[in-house]
Amino acid sequence: MKQQRFQIDGPRVRELRERLGLRQLDFAPRCGLSPAALSNVELGYRGASPRVIVAIARELGVGFDDITIDTMKPRRPPLGALSA
Repeated sequence: MKQQRFQIDGPRVRELRERLGLRQLDFAPRCGLSPAALSNVELGYRGASPRVIVAIARELGVGFDDITIDTMKPRRPPLGALSA
């Protein structure tokens, strides 16, 4: 299976959704997902297609980059690790 370059940041999606006061039950259909599928995305149990990522970003009022992780970029170490 080919690794996707962009991975959805589920916890970030949940944070933004909750900030807008939206329940999964109401938000999921607006993105083309069932509430259970949205829950799995937010928990990191399942990924999302680029089409679904764009729909989620649109409904949250943010850009694609705001809710994705570029898997081709090296990850930075946590800030605490730099001072050790």
